[in-house]
Amino acid sequence: MTPGRPALRVCLFGLGAIGGAVARALIGSEAMVVAAAVDTDPAKAGRDLRSVVRARSAPSVTVTGDARAALGSGCHVVIHTTGSRLAEVEPQLAMIAEAGLPCATSCEEMAFPEAADPALAGKLDRLARERGVALVGAGVNPGFAMDALALALAGASRGISHVTVERVLDPLSRRRAFQKKVGLGLTYQEASRLVEAGELGHVGLRQSAWLIARGLGWELTSMEERVRVLCEDEDPASPRRRQRPGASVSGLHQVLRAREGDRDRITLEMVMAAGVEGPHDAVTITGTPELKIWIPGGIPGDEATVSCLVNAALQAASPPRPGLLTLLDLPLRAGAVGGGARRP
Repeated sequence: MTPGRPALRVCLFGLGAIGGAVARALIGSEAMVVAAAVDTDPAKAGRDLRSVVRARSAPSVTVTGDARAALGSGCHVVIHTTGSRLAEVEPQLAMIAEAGLPCATSCEEMAFPEAADPALAGKLDRLARERGVALVGAGVNPGFAMDALALALAGASRGISHVTVERVLDPLSRRRAFQKKVGLGLTYQEASRLVEAGELGHVGLRQSAWLIARGLGWELTSMEERVRVLCEDEDPASPRRRQRPGASVSGLHQVLRAREGDRDRITLEMVMAAGVEGPHDAVTITGTPELKIWIPGGIPGDEATVSCLVNAALQAASPPRPGLLTLLDLPLRAGAVGGGARRP
């Protein structure tokens, strides 16, 4: 923000774990202030934001279940955190665009919405352009760890033939929602059924693959994504073994491979298993020179997602153009917003 310019008035659309964390992160910020908050949960609507996010230093804002009223309350930008699938959140994003407000959303499929539903993506893009606002998907994954980070590293190589990105995560160190997403507490039979239905696992590998490909000028022709249910005492690197239907699930092993014609171009791999050894993030760029980075412990998921959202919201408020944007349309995001370090 330019010194002396009034802080951006933010509408928080969704006050789950990430929305609440965004509210707390903006405490003390000179660039952005929470001015409205929306949540349809009856247990939250009508309460003071301070109570909902458990932060006495948060602004005294009444949480409302009336999204249109909140969007019409004089805010400058929206941070949206309600769902992972484009089809689920499209009506909310359309409402935000119709209100003439730019928006940064944590919806994973919005990182590259064409990969999820080209028709819905086109509809939102047209609406945002008509209203002169930007809609952008942001987060740590997709949005940084498995795409932006790889593209940044690729900037120091040439003749690149392949990109490999690996995330190894221990769900026991993450919030309960993530543990449920990888099947902890289920049997092998239960988890396998949910995997088949598309209800377990990470959402966003396809978005990350398309972002990498588009950033490097590759035209992908095929993609294969597989999700393997892991059970206790099973090594993700070992060959698949026959599992008992009632065996306890320890997590998932998810891999996407993308090709351009007959050339393997991108491998994205996630191991999300309870008690896994050596959690990390790693990127390998096969080119000249070959480049590798390894982040011991991995990038903190929730904290980094909040930072990505806040920084993207700043950019959405003054975008390079209106419409649906991706990280390819924006410069590398720097930590421009202060606050969040002090305790409520």
